[in-house]
Amino acid sequence: MAPALLLVPAGLACFVLAFGTGVEFVRFASLRPLLGGAPPAGGPGPRQGWLAALQDRTVLASLAWDLGLLLLFVGQHSLMATEAVKAWTSRHFGVLQRSVYVACTALALQTTSLGVGRAPRRHRPSCRSRSSSPPARASRGLCAVGCRGPASRVGCRDAGPSLPQLVMQNWEAVPSAPALWEARTEPWATWVPLLCFVLHIISWLLIFSILLVFDYAELMGLKQVYYHVLGLGEPLALKSPRALRLFSHLRHPVCVELLTVLWVVPTLGADRLLLALFLTLYLGLAHGLDQQDLRYLRAQLQRKLHLLSRPQDEAAE
Repeated sequence: MAPALLLVPAGLACFVLAFGTGVEFVRFASLRPLLGGAPPAGGPGPRQGWLAALQDRTVLASLAWDLGLLLLFVGQHSLMATEAVKAWTSRHFGVLQRSVYVACTALALQTTSLGVGRAPRRHRPSCRSRSSSPPARASRGLCAVGCRGPASRVGCRDAGPSLPQLVMQNWEAVPSAPALWEARTEPWATWVPLLCFVLHIISWLLIFSILLVFDYAELMGLKQVYYHVLGLGEPLALKSPRALRLFSHLRHPVCVELLTVLWVVPTLGADRLLLALFLTLYLGLAHGLDQQDLRYLRAQLQRKLHLLSRPQDEAAE
């Protein structure tokens, strides 16, 4: 039992890493574009046209860097999901196979959106402190939002070496590139971010609810360790064949909600467009539901609705 108990801290460590990465991803995908994307007091900075942006090497270099980060994340996420890699991981890590997969995905996601920083490019002006002290190196997450020139430096803050400011630096925002849409003028500059904020809140609540219903502990690898310590076997072995078939086709049960978070933003700049379009294609290709899966989901939904309504019917009687 002692060796089995040693697996618990490892599983919990992987869970904490994945959970913390999820919290930072909420910041990266929602809070930064919604709460930090308002035009600065000095007025919105000028954006290039699409033709000029395609000829700007700094813009193309930033987008190529972002694309490389996305390919790194998707490559890791897909490669470790193959049967050969899962068999190798199970052979070397045993019951921690799912925990290792979740931890590696969290690290790849942090490399994409939350990793160590890079030097700012020439097209991105740096933020400066309003005090007379020497300017500290600014966080790219803060510079990329609302800091486009001298007129907008008043609202910028110094970026100290705290963890949240250091980790949000790998993704290359391109504020000078054109935007597919942008709410700049009133009343749209006020109401569009508010509407997007409400939709993001609803989407994240739905995502958390679906993950809980979809056996969140098993998805994160905790249930495998718990069952192994108690000698209960593999959690998936206790599920029905129809449920296992569904899980093999749908391991990302929050597709629509995540797409809402990616696309519904006040400003859809070039880098955000790349992020949303790439992940939309990836999520679309990763799903393979068929009519049998849909019938199973419909039956499960009717069963759960019947269980929820039964106490009310008994109380009425």
